[in-house]
Amino acid sequence: AGVFAAGKTPPPWWEVILYRWYDATVAVANFANHPVLAYHGSEDKQAQSTAIMKRFAEKEGVNIEEFIGPGVGHKYEPETKKKIAEKVEALLEKGRRISQRNVHLVTTSLVYSKVDWITLGAMGRSWERAEVQASYLGNGTVRLQTKNAPLILVETPQEARVENDHLKVIEVDGKKVVLESPTDWVLLQKPDGEDWVDVGADGISPSSRVDTRGALPESAQTGATNIEGKMVPVYAKVPGHCGPIDHAFMDSFVFVNPTGAPLNSKLGEWTQLELAHATKQWRAIFRGDAPTVDDAKLTDAQIQNGNLILWGDPSSNAVLKKIADKLPVKWTKDGLEFGGKKYDAATHLPILIFPNPLNPRRYVVLNSGFTFSRACASGTNSLQTPKLPDWAIVDTTVPPDDKFPGKIVDAGFFDEQWRFTTERPK
Repeated sequence: AGVFAAGKTPPPWWEVILYRWYDATVAVANFANHPVLAYHGSEDKQAQSTAIMKRFAEKEGVNIEEFIGPGVGHKYEPETKKKIAEKVEALLEKGRRISQRNVHLVTTSLVYSKVDWITLGAMGRSWERAEVQASYLGNGTVRLQTKNAPLILVETPQEARVENDHLKVIEVDGKKVVLESPTDWVLLQKPDGEDWVDVGADGISPSSRVDTRGALPESAQTGATNIEGKMVPVYAKVPGHCGPIDHAFMDSFVFVNPTGAPLNSKLGEWTQLELAHATKQWRAIFRGDAPTVDDAKLTDAQIQNGNLILWGDPSSNAVLKKIADKLPVKWTKDGLEFGGKKYDAATHLPILIFPNPLNPRRYVVLNSGFTFSRACASGTNSLQTPKLPDWAIVDTTVPPDDKFPGKIVDAGFFDEQWRFTTERPK
């Protein structure tokens, strides 16, 4: 989209970090798990895309087979199209392996955390490169090389299961972990400054081990939960529950409308305008109606089954009032406090995503729809990328522009336990 083009205002630092979510050059190592074909015409103005991907792929040892249609631009050349079809048919004839014996997983976000029989259960630092190279050596032995990957679920490759082979030994980063008994999956953890340990137990399904919605049962009161002998914070970023704001809209959600009196009329007006904008743009971009409910009519089923998008403030929204003391922000008519800073509550409000205190397996979002609702109004899908991270403070005295709902005074990411931090991903 030319966001770094000369003469344009560079995007803020957090938006640059968020580009990693969908930047194929960052995750190109994952291509090693499958055949990859690329095509462009010899006169195609977008041929640089192939060149860029091949350059990054070569650094990762990944092969991309390139086809070039002579004499054409951004379309198929008939004879080259035939060659591609023959290649695809040959791959289909060869068939797909039940599972790979060698797996390479690279990601910068726990939104995408699984390749075949390897699942990344946590990251040391989100938005920085995490990597797991896994090889099944036979006779129950797996070898792993890892980076920024302190919690890994390893499952027996399907081919090995067919042969009635099971996991017995995991060699991880040069250390050998001998399992107490053969198993079809194991959860490995590397606590800070310690060696890798098996924190799994035979007979427990992977879905109960690495919870795809995040927080883990039985600990809303204690602040921690016992995961197979390990005390883990309730609010840990895990697969399916890791932010940023836009992640809440990749699953079931409901807009929760305020019905009470706002802290002040100006914030109330801003809320209603943003709610109307978010509702309109959801329809315009995603071709559907955003589910909505008044705060007083929110049901237990909606709390259990979806992410809550709370509009308003602790005075106007009854649900937000109920959970306000469990969120990382102090918000009253007298002031707004977040991350050790104070803001004028008459003119500022928070936008954020956080585990829902009423159901930590789901999110709450304050005062935001999907964050690219303004940027993509021009019609190009190249701008349909997240514009805000986990949290932001908005000055509502500044009118919305073509990207943000007001002046973004500050913004950033929570850490791996959903705590405020001033550290930025590297």
